[in-house]
Amino acid sequence: MDDAEITKKYDFLESEDGVVLFSQLVEALKKGTHIQYDGDKALFLYLDKYIDNLTAYFKRHENISIVPSGSGNGLYYFPLYLSASGRNYSVERSSLPKEHILIALLLYKAYYIDHNIELTSVKKFLTLIRVDMPDLKKHVQRLLVKAKGTNERFTEKNENQIAAEVQRAFRNFHKLRWIDLKEDDFIILPAFQRITREFADYINHIDEWFKNEEA
Repeated sequence: MDDAEITKKYDFLESEDGVVLFSQLVEALKKGTHIQYDGDKALFLYLDKYIDNLTAYFKRHENISIVPSGSGNGLYYFPLYLSASGRNYSVERSSLPKEHILIALLLYKAYYIDHNIELTSVKKFLTLIRVDMPDLKKHVQRLLVKAKGTNERFTEKNENQIAAEVQRAFRNFHKLRWIDLKEDDFIILPAFQRITREFADYINHIDEWFKNEEA
């Protein structure tokens, strides 16, 4: 390989702020962060511009596949690790506990299926579960307790624990850049659609799934 080919292969390091952005990209992908224009404009434009060479680099040197999803203003990239067996696995599927996946499914239902577009705070989300979804409330509560691996009966104390668990879940969603969270307020980012790639069947029949899982 001649010098020109080497330079072209690593052109993402030669660009303006390339070294800094590359370092940020390594850290973000290893954390499972989803990269999108709304979430981090500079990092997204950098990755999008050099996507071919960066994809080749990360696959070869970091064992990470960079996968594009969405389109237009909703385009985002997410990482998949290549396991020792040669199979890809999703970073967030392996790092999110089951109870946080349940909360993500419920958030998706509330926002996209039930069209609660005014849902912009964690407090509103908790109120939605407690007040506006009475038929699902008991199933959600019991499933979250079950997902924590306990056999305790649901009590008022559990409700406080569930509120704390929802807070932890939203912080995890922020780290993945599924949402942008500032104190109690949040904005759902395009990458939240990532959940549909993994859980489409659950989302389409979420009411029945909650009830069946509880049985």
